[in-house]
Amino acid sequence: MFRAALSPDGRLLAVVGTERAACLWDVRKRQIVRRFEGFADELLYCAAFAPDGGLIAIGDDKVVRVLDVHTGKSVMTLEGHSDDVNDLAFSPDGQTLASDCHDGTVLLWSIHR
Repeated sequence: MFRAALSPDGRLLAVVGTERAACLWDVRKRQIVRRFEGFADELLYCAAFAPDGGLIAIGDDKVVRVLDVHTGKSVMTLEGHSDDVNDLAFSPDGQTLASDCHDGTVLLWSIHR
């Protein structure tokens, strides 16, 4: 099972799924431009871009990892879920991230850069 998220400008496509990694594709060139690795869970369920396209959040088991799209470096790890993270969504201003867990809970996170 693979899931995808398109960047706000439509230039990048994040694909998550298996192999403890997420791939960032250049849509026009049809090639991988970055690979995010080091996730705990083998199956990654979701990804979401911040509205400005500078950050990407990826659901990894019981945590959410927020990464810098340009450098690939981790910005923050958000812990608090008791099960797999199913879905992610940034607020329009990019300051809040919502994460939905398999157990039915939704958590809101403050994103500070």
